[in-house]
Amino acid sequence: MEQSIKREVFSISAALSFGWETLKNHTLLLIATLLLVGVTSFISNELSRAFHGGGLSLTEFVFNVASWLVGCLVQLLLYKAILLFVEKRVPESLSQLLPSQQTFLTYLVATVLFVIGSVVSFILFIIPGIFFMLAFGFYGYIVADEMGIGPIAALKHSAVITKGNRWQLLLFGFTLLGINILGALAFGVGLLISVPISMLATGFVYRFLSDQASHLAPAAPVSMQAT
Repeated sequence: MEQSIKREVFSISAALSFGWETLKNHTLLLIATLLLVGVTSFISNELSRAFHGGGLSLTEFVFNVASWLVGCLVQLLLYKAILLFVEKRVPESLSQLLPSQQTFLTYLVATVLFVIGSVVSFILFIIPGIFFMLAFGFYGYIVADEMGIGPIAALKHSAVITKGNRWQLLLFGFTLLGINILGALAFGVGLLISVPISMLATGFVYRFLSDQASHLAPAAPVSMQAT
């Protein structure tokens, strides 16, 4: 039934326009959030270097795992914050963004599966790897959206909502790449503008695709909860 209905292709210009307008309205909050994420990542990388020795010691292994967990948590917080902005809401506190233990665990497992799938796809050939990432890349937003589904179902749902839009997503990805290259060329300062716009635009695209898929097959998310 769903296959007989033509899907609407999202507008790249509308997504970028949303990102720009939202950034203008919440400039300090978004840039501060981006800087916090950057500082957290920098500290994590520097500590990882400090612990790095000739071999992989138990201490280094434990720290690397802890660093990865922190990185995943920060990324999930970002997804949840972006979804709030897409819904015309503003994050009021950190507790509003903190995921449940089950949601965090789902995200961790989905991330591992996504990375494994991406690596295998790229080993087979570059093109399949790219389209694998385009098809399944929205799993993080799906988990952050608190749909109550498992990691495999989140990946499957990403493939469902991106169907019919993957070539547009490829063009969207190249567009964001170009914007961020320009941001980097502006002595790196431009990234404080281009990166938030890119994140917000991506959240806008996710919400468009998710809403469209739910209208085409409203029973699909319910059936996946058992997965």
